[in-house]
Amino acid sequence: MVSSTSQKEGVALLLSGVIKLAPEGDLLPAEATFELRVTLTESQGELLDRAREVLANMRGGGCMPSLPEILVKALEDLLDKRDPLRKAERAKARAENSPSSEKEASAEVETEAEAEAVSDLASPGNGDQSPLHPIIH
Repeated sequence: MVSSTSQKEGVALLLSGVIKLAPEGDLLPAEATFELRVTLTESQGELLDRAREVLANMRGGGCMPSLPEILVKALEDLLDKRDPLRKAERAKARAENSPSSEKEASAEVETEAEAEAVSDLASPGNGDQSPLHPIIH
């Protein structure tokens, strides 16, 4: 018999996303995790709180997202918007889905997207400051 303490720990791990269930109810292998420790300023903490509110409203306002959920959503949004590889993949998908008469124009867009991807990779920073890599004066 499983003790109630280990049952509670199991439920906590399941709810935290460390343990995942397959649709059939079987346990899925746990993804490796690591701990991230961050010190935020008050204004950065306010941004985090606002992000939590926005994500909670996207879910219908019922469940507040965890810090890892906020971080993953922020990273996904950032990469969707700024990652040159993702931009090139979207341009390629658009070119493949366009009618054949527009494929030449789409190929040009793809070439431009690839050139932009190379340019973005070649120019680090382009003025953006990251809280993970602050500029020290």
